[in-house]
Amino acid sequence: ALNGEQDVQSAFLKAVETGSCLKWRWIARNEDELVETDYNSIISARYENWIDTAIDQYKQAESLLTRVAGQTVVSHEILTANGDLVRVVWSDGTEVLVNYGSSDATVGGRTVAAQSFAVKEGA
Repeated sequence: ALNGEQDVQSAFLKAVETGSCLKWRWIARNEDELVETDYNSIISARYENWIDTAIDQYKQAESLLTRVAGQTVVSHEILTANGDLVRVVWSDGTEVLVNYGSSDATVGGRTVAAQSFAVKEGA
């Protein structure tokens, strides 16, 4: 679940990079009620705190994840020494640049905002 990760934005970008579905774990009541129960590990799950972020991230990734569903990765490259910039090419030619860094990056004339991704659709 994205909201169970320490860095939600990086986890979101990893889902984009790998073509994974976005997953959230939510509860409607206060998670403090779960302390000292079998569900004690559920933290940061109050849906009111995450619904706007989830909607925003879903809107950002939906067309890409729909497009690459069922496809295979034909190329995966780490473009920088620190691993902040990644290029993934899918079997239909769709190319995704993922920028985990804290500043914008330019690859082949395309600029990818910091902590974001850019898609170039294939055939």
